[in-house]
Order: sequence, then C-alpha cells, then structure tokens
Amino acid sequence: MGITINSTIGAGILGLPGKVYALLGPYSVLACLAGGVLMGLVACCYAEASSRVPGTGGTILYARAAFGPKAGFLAGWLAIVSRVLAFASISNLAVSYLAGLAPAIAQPVWRVVAITALSWGLGAVVYVGVALSAAANGAFTLAKLLLLAGFVVVGLGVLWPLHPAALPALPPVANWAPGTVLLLFGLIGMDAAVVNGQEMRDPRRAVPFGLGVGMLVVVSIYSAILLVCAGVVPNLAHSARPLFDGAVAMLGPWAGAVVVLGAVISMSGTLFTILFVGPRLVFSLAAEGQLPASLARLNPRLGTPVAAVLVHTALAWGLAVTSSFLGALTASTLTRLMLYALTAMSLAVLRWRGISAQPHPLMLPGGRAMAFAAAFLCIWLMFQVDRAAWISALGCLAVGAGIFMVAPRRGATAQ
Repeated sequence: MGITINSTIGAGILGLPGKVYALLGPYSVLACLAGGVLMGLVACCYAEASSRVPGTGGTILYARAAFGPKAGFLAGWLAIVSRVLAFASISNLAVSYLAGLAPAIAQPVWRVVAITALSWGLGAVVYVGVALSAAANGAFTLAKLLLLAGFVVVGLGVLWPLHPAALPALPPVANWAPGTVLLLFGLIGMDAAVVNGQEMRDPRRAVPFGLGVGMLVVVSIYSAILLVCAGVVPNLAHSARPLFDGAVAMLGPWAGAVVVLGAVISMSGTLFTILFVGPRLVFSLAAEGQLPASLARLNPRLGTPVAAVLVHTALAWGLAVTSSFLGALTASTLTRLMLYALTAMSLAVLRWRGISAQPHPLMLPGGRAMAFAAAFLCIWLMFQVDRAAWISALGCLAVGAGIFMVAPRRGATAQ
C-alpha cells in the first residue's frame, strides 16, 4: 500500500487542477474517479503479469515473453520515452512555480538557465551513486507529502463554514475524455508498486489489498486537492500554478512562498526519480544488445551506468527546454497509455498460452476480462489525445526504431 501511494503521488497534481477545471469545472472529481478505476485495472494486470514473469523490467519482460524480443524493446523504449517526456513537463511546471516569486525566471533565457541547473544538478546526484540517491529520494518524498497534506487540511478548513454553490450544468461530452487524459498524468505510477509482486509473502492477498487501499488513498487526496482548488483559487481555469494561487488567496504571500519552496522540492523529487530509473531502463536494453553496447558500461568505482545516465539526462534536458508543460504532459500520458495497453495485451497472451515461470501464479477473478477492458480503455483514451502529442510520441518511437535497427546484436535475446 505504501509503495502504491508513494509511487503515484507526484508532481502532476501541482499543475493539473486548473487545466482540468477549464474542461470539466467542479466535475473534475468524477474524472479523477474514472482515472482511478482505469489505473486499478492496469495495476491488476501488472500484478498478474509480474507473478508469471518475475524479475526487474516490468512490461519489458511481459512483452518479451508474450510477443518476442522486438516487443520487449518497444516496451522498454516506451517506458524511457514516457519518463523523458514527463521530465520535460514537470521541469516546465517547476519553472512556472518559481516564476511566482521571481517573475524574471519566466523569460526565455532564464527559463533555460533554470531548467539546465535543475536537470544537470539532479543528474549529478544520480551519477554519484545509489547511496546518495536513496537519501535524496527520502527527503523529497517527505516534502511532497507534507506539502499536499498541508494544502488539503488548510483548504478544507477554509471551505468548511461556506455553503456550497449550486453545481453548474454538466460539461460537453467532448470535454470528458481530454480531462480524464490530463488527470491520468497525475495518477500514473501505481504499476511501480506491483512490478515485483512475486516478492510479496502472499501476493494473492497483499496485492489486491495494497492496490485497492492505496488507490483509494491516492484518489481521495487528489479529489480533495481538486475540491480545495475549485473553492479557493481565483479564476482556477486560467491558473498555471493552482496550489500557489490557492495558498496566497487563503493565507497571504508568505504562504505562497512556502508552497513554491515545497512544490519545487516535491517536483525535484519526481524529476530525480525519473533520472534515477530511466538510465536503468536504458542500461537494461543495452545489456540485451538492443541499444549500443557503450550504454551498458558501469563505472567501476561508483557502480552507476555512467553513459546511460549522461545520455538520458541530455535527452530529458533537451526536451524540457524545447517543450511546454501541457504539451509534454499529454505526450507523456499518451506513451504511458501505449505501455499500459501493451501490458494488458501481454497478460492476455500469457494467460492464453499458459506461460508462467512459477507453478502457481496470481490469478485474479475475471483476469481475462480485466486485461481486455484495460487494453480497450487505454487504446480508446489514446485516440482522444491531440495531434501534436501523437507527432511527439511517434517521433520518439521512430528514433527508437532507428537505434534498434543500427544497434549491434549480441546474444539470442537480440535476435
């Protein structure tokens, strides 16, 4: 349960309330609930698949077992691309929050300077090694939870004496899918909690309980943040930094400064996690002979995949300085939906062919229907995403295909 909460609650919720409110108004909470249902289905697919194909790699392993090495590479590249795009989106959001205190940072030159310092500063921590990385991650996580919990508690206290206004008319049908897609960026991450579900003492009980309770907590926190923002943020539909604007409206400028500090620390934690995990995916694919061999080399003293860290950080930085918060966010969500659909389809094939490395894999009730429902919903939402996001995502996939074609093949797994 704890892993589910920690891996899901990230930086997305710091910038999403205004964007979603512009589409759905106070009904944003319903989209949050719908997104929670979809993520629950996806997480259950990961729980079953991880019990059949244990090991580190998640969808890479499931797709490889179900469809072969090329599908495994596609899964790995999608995981890398989605994280790089998420890094770009969150970096721009961090700059937007900083601009609340220092407006000059929003200027093009200083924006690039801020993103550069953030990207390569965090990359340097990842480069140094695992021990420092683990300590930094713990501090970032604590700051993130304190910020969101404090905002919810103060906000609900402010709203409690007020009488709620009458709900407006339902938003147009065309607004629901884009609004849900945006909120999914904030809900993405539950799969991380079940990738290694086979290591649990009793996965048949622990996984469903952890996912169910964890998802309930996450959706409750996000729903509370959406409600507070709707009640206290002036002109929420046009707010680029809703928690900052809400804190200023409730308690004054000093509270805005506290929120900026907490938000930047929180977002730095999410960015750090991306820079820590992403290079390991690059390293994994290179070790399989599906990316250039130089990316699989470890620093003999630090034990880190140095080349993979440098390349991944450079890609993340490049996309961050050339994109916007919303553009990179939508493209990142699109690639993650592709990854989730591939996971669900892989589980369907693993079940159908009876593939399992363990004699008694986890079998959730209605698992086959669950896999098909998750795949269908992910694919349907993919086609609700705008053309610009598709162009960005397909461009990144084309780059991956080119690298796969020219990378030297080593061993049977690369055939």
